[in-house]
Amino acid sequence: MSKSDWVRVHPKSNPCPICSGQPHRSPCYGLIAKDGTAAICTHVSDGSIKAFSTGAGYLHRLDNALTLPPTPSLETIRKPREYNRSEMKGIAVKAFERLSTDDRNRHATELGVSPWSLFRLRMGWSPDHLAYTFPMRDADQSVIGVRLRNQEGRKWAVRGSGNGIFIPVLLASKGPLIICEGPTDTAAMLDLDLDAIGRPSCNGGADSVCDYVRRIRPEIVGIIYDRDSPGSAAERNGTRGAQSLAMRLATSGQAVKLMRPPHCKDAREWAKRGVSQESVLVLLDSARYINANTTRP
Repeated sequence: MSKSDWVRVHPKSNPCPICSGQPHRSPCYGLIAKDGTAAICTHVSDGSIKAFSTGAGYLHRLDNALTLPPTPSLETIRKPREYNRSEMKGIAVKAFERLSTDDRNRHATELGVSPWSLFRLRMGWSPDHLAYTFPMRDADQSVIGVRLRNQEGRKWAVRGSGNGIFIPVLLASKGPLIICEGPTDTAAMLDLDLDAIGRPSCNGGADSVCDYVRRIRPEIVGIIYDRDSPGSAAERNGTRGAQSLAMRLATSGQAVKLMRPPHCKDAREWAKRGVSQESVLVLLDSARYINANTTRP
């Protein structure tokens, strides 16, 4: 379709006719038909006549016209493009500066973590992707990619991103280093006043993790991996990824242990249930060290 049929809404200069004035979690950057017959809202589903996949928005009819303008493609709504690696820092910084304190506080409440931990992870907002952003870094802490997470919890990355890790600012660099899966699990462990970094997935970011650990040499590394359904592909992949990373760290001479949140799927759920820093450290202390001859946790 031609983009000329639609214009992008803006919270101040051209507010969305569907959600304007209503409380919601982040600015709406949907579209409105130039002839006023339809709008695409990124927040409100009630009354819509179509829901776009991947959380891109909801199509609403604005009057009783029988003919609507051609429906835009997802590419038009989200304006995806591929960026150069050198552009990633600028994207992350602008997104961080764009996100208001109120929006960060709201999203922190939804996730069950503190706004301070999300601030330390430099969470931002991308109107082009309609998603929250988290910078991914290499072992030198240079931004090499940007993780995206939309309001429905779908996760992907800005096109052109490198597979880096989530390193918060103001790490104490003493005591244990906890390695989590994803930025929100990392935030949950930061809330317990633990040093924590995050992998982009259960198998991703291993090179950056190993390089970073070699640089800071923590006294011990604890790798938290998810408790997925027994026998599922997710459980096999998660266990294999955690074991593989642990073996690489142990082979390099790093003291490392594996941990699974008891009776919880992941670190964030564990924190929501009220786990204390002491309980995490007790579980870490009781876990077995991984060595070159270890094949199972």
